[in-house]
Amino acid sequence: KEMEHLGKLVTDFMLVSKANSGDLVLQQAPCSINDLLERIDDAHMHRAHKENKTLSVCIIKDDTDIFVDEDRIMQVLHNLIGNAFNHTNSGDHIKIYTEINETHCIFYIQDSGKGIQPEHLNLLFDRTFRADPNRQRESGSNGLGLAICQSLVHAHQGDIGVHSEGLEQGARFWFSLPV
Repeated sequence: KEMEHLGKLVTDFMLVSKANSGDLVLQQAPCSINDLLERIDDAHMHRAHKENKTLSVCIIKDDTDIFVDEDRIMQVLHNLIGNAFNHTNSGDHIKIYTEINETHCIFYIQDSGKGIQPEHLNLLFDRTFRADPNRQRESGSNGLGLAICQSLVHAHQGDIGVHSEGLEQGARFWFSLPV
């Protein structure tokens, strides 16, 4: 098990390094925003029921295609939604929705969970930062998820961020991609 963890850690570090250096090869093609949202809904609805959490995935009225590496954007979505599940309690709510303007599609992952201390907001995407160092031992996570998300979004010429009013106030992660 330790070797698997080390192997994943090396793979994740290589992914971040390649993406940050511009060496990551993206397999970009037109992709329906609603198809992404429906896949996310299907993938996480069972966990929501199992953990007694409400998951709302808002399908957009006028579907639009974005030019992305679908697997990599699904990786970003799965990671951000997985984090929302990990930082919410039974009875909490997770909502995924999008906004589209002339230049970008913005994905939002909002939860009513534990929230984030304001002084941590600017550090969350740093691959060396851990808001709760004990969580790594409990979850088996290598702590690179948000750094990977940032690297993949930037590789798509997008941006990523987070907003939280503080502890017990929930969090809203977002990322934007060119349309």
